[in-house]
Amino acid sequence: MTALVTPRPNAVGAEDAVLVNVDSQGPATSGVLHVGRATLVSLYGQNRSGSTRYIHVHAADAVPADGAVPCALPIPVAAGGLFAFEPAGGIHGATGLCWVSSTSSDTTTITGVADVWLTATVEI
Repeated sequence: MTALVTPRPNAVGAEDAVLVNVDSQGPATSGVLHVGRATLVSLYGQNRSGSTRYIHVHAADAVPADGAVPCALPIPVAAGGLFAFEPAGGIHGATGLCWVSSTSSDTTTITGVADVWLTATVEI
């Protein structure tokens, strides 16, 4: 994954926050968006699979094992579909943020094939 860093004023003005744009650089099964305290601002992507996938966001510094429960509502994406997710107030991770393309909605079941292209914006 690659990142583009853009400084911006913090909402409370205490110190500068930085927006980091992260891209999977092609289809992937999962990825770490940031290690360390972060807030997910937006998530966009495409499901290149022939079946529905569920995008899970985890407040963690590493991609979790199968069976993990996401920290936000899973995003269902139809076969070949596009998705956009901009959570009001963001999704906060104290130790990091990561994402997974799952074949199941409620708990993580990581797909065996790289089938989701994803771009995210994270505030650090």
